[in-house]
Amino acid sequence: MYDAVIYPEYASINAIVDEGAMRYVYRDGAFQLFNSPVTPAQGKPIDLADIEPGLIAGLPDKTAKLQGMPDYDSAYLIVNTLSGQPGIMVYVQQSGRLSRWSIYDLDGKVVGGTPE
Repeated sequence: MYDAVIYPEYASINAIVDEGAMRYVYRDGAFQLFNSPVTPAQGKPIDLADIEPGLIAGLPDKTAKLQGMPDYDSAYLIVNTLSGQPGIMVYVQQSGRLSRWSIYDLDGKVVGGTPE
């Protein structure tokens, strides 16, 4: 895949197709295609199998701790290589008004984030 945005209820994924990338939504245990047009691929592809599922599950709490937001109430993740290196951007939000983020490599090492 070229990128994925992962929310608690669903994921939106730009998957590799011969001509570029096509957007799929994963919800309720199945992929859904909504007549998405094929778009030019951006960045290098990432194999999601290279990312440990337990790592993904723990990144919102890790980000909240790093960013001093232990009482966050929502989070989402973006996985892509648009910065040149594969990365996982994790956003945590508090009451929809305060948002902070951290960026990790595919092994969970911090490589960037919201400045304090």
